[in-house]
Parts: sequence; structure tokens; C-alpha cells
Amino acid sequence: MKRASKRLVLGILMLAISFCCQGASIVFIHLGSQIPSYLCDATHQARLFNDESVRIIVVAEQCAIDGCNDSQFAEDHVEFVACEKLGRSKAHKLFAQKSSLDRNSREGFWFKATERFFYLEELMRQYDLYDVIHMEYDNMLYADVKDLLPTLRRYKNIAATFDAEDRCIAGLIYISNPEALHPLVSFLADMAFRGVFEMQAIALFKKMHDANVIDHLPIVMPEYIDQYGLRSTIGQTTSAPENYVRYIDEFNSIFDAAAWGQFLGGIDPRNGHSVPGFINETCLFNPSKIECKWEMDAKERKVPYAYMGSKGYRINNLHIHSKNLKAFAS
Repeated sequence: MKRASKRLVLGILMLAISFCCQGASIVFIHLGSQIPSYLCDATHQARLFNDESVRIIVVAEQCAIDGCNDSQFAEDHVEFVACEKLGRSKAHKLFAQKSSLDRNSREGFWFKATERFFYLEELMRQYDLYDVIHMEYDNMLYADVKDLLPTLRRYKNIAATFDAEDRCIAGLIYISNPEALHPLVSFLADMAFRGVFEMQAIALFKKMHDANVIDHLPIVMPEYIDQYGLRSTIGQTTSAPENYVRYIDEFNSIFDAAAWGQFLGGIDPRNGHSVPGFINETCLFNPSKIECKWEMDAKERKVPYAYMGSKGYRINNLHIHSKNLKAFAS
């Protein structure tokens, strides 16, 4: 083999090794003037299960970062990135200018819930991030993402927690590479102009694309489907139940699209009376028909498991809608 050819092969090999060894990142995004206290609970929990080879990044407004003095963030090696320092994409500028989403209620919650995806794309591009787990900061993580990566990498671009055909509860999303989000944010900009919330918009985007663009994370076990099928309490069903157990044999675990967190901890008190036992009316499965057990792992950390009979699956995250994250710390 000629020397130039050897150098080319070696270069390709080193590039492949670099990509495979690049560390994963967990990204939280908060758009508001103050960091909520429970965001620290979410990052501390994520660090409990992930060593420092996994970056934990919080994107927030500079004023919120300046006003945050919780030393736990530093102890957990949480990196802060000011959203003002992320160059806005063309799609982001269009969204900010044209969106008809509510910018006032709850400090612009619905507007910001969509805008976070534009900041996420900009972060991934500018920091050259791959294998990103984006979590809403009312989620508790019970898994080492390095253990999840071999299966997550089977998804070509994006994997998310859909709880029904027409809704994506985007509490935990996997994004494989910086290019993966571009088609989605472009679509979100268009849908925001029409006033469509991100939960519905992402589901519409999924219907327009195949699994190579965006796909399902498993939220329920096949044993449940065999016994009960998939039907929400308001009668919604699906013609593709296999989507909701995607790669579950490889994961040997499931992800929470809010139904588990709401059932175990109640709903956001701002939405109504909050008590455990809440059944999300849209979700295609009913958690009350599944047994949840808390078990100790090898490092003496509490981990939730969902059981159908003798078969148990770790629940990788809980979407604590009530915001009482401390009650679910490991």
C-alpha cells in the first residue's frame, strides 16, 4: 500500500475512533429570569448515575446564571452556557419574529417550550456535541447514559417519548448529531406561526417522516400490550403498537413520557389538585395496571422498576410533573 493511501486509511480510522469515543452529554434548558430550585435536584440526580465523562450542561439566560449561587452545581461539575452567547440560527430568528404561541401566560411557558429546541440545535452545532440526551428539568434520571448509548445509537437521528399518536411529551429526547435537529426546528418554526404547541407539532413531524428521522423510545412493555392492548382512558388507540416498545429487548428498560411521574407523584399543582394516582387521559397505557417497585442497585441507589408478573424493566427516568423532585431522589 502506498504511503499516501496508508495515511488516508489511518485518518479515516482515527476519525471513526474519535466519533465512537466522543462522550455523551446531558442537556437541560431553562428560559427564564431565575433558576428553579428543583433544577439542581435534576442535575444532581443525573450526576449520581453518570461520572464526569458525561457532560451535564445547563443552557439558561445570563441573568439567571448570574443569580444562581447553589454550590451543588459546582460540586456536580455542571456546565452553564448563556443562551445569549449562542448565535441564533435563521430558523430561530424566524420563530421569534413570527410565532403566535402565548408569550405571556406562566412567563411565556408555551413559547419557551418550543424555543428551547432552537437553542439546543445552536448549542450542539457550536459545541460540536454528539449523543445528546436532552431532558426537561422536572425529570429524574436513573441510568448511566453510557449503558444506554449502544442501543440509542441504533436511532439514526432523534428518539423521543411519544405517549400517543398525536402527542410527544418531550421530557427526554436523544439527538445523535448536530444536523439531526435542523429539519425539526424548521418545522417547529412553521408550526409555531400557526400556534401549534410543541407536543403536537413534534407528533405531526413524526407522521411526516420515517423512523430514520425521528422514532419512538419504548414507554411500555410488550407484556402489557399482550394483556391490555394500547388504549387511553378517553379511547385513543394506535395501529402501530410496536412503536411503543421499540428496542425494548436491547434496552431492557423503559422511558417515562410523564404518565409514570404523574401517577407516582401527582400533577403540577398549577394544573389542579395534585395527589399520587393520577392517570394521564391521553397516554396509551394505564400505569395503575403495572406494579412499580423501588429496588437498590449495586451502588445502593434507589431505582424504579415496572413489573408485569415476574418480568421487571428499569424505568430510566421519571417525569416529576408535580415538581417535587426531592421525593424521588435515589
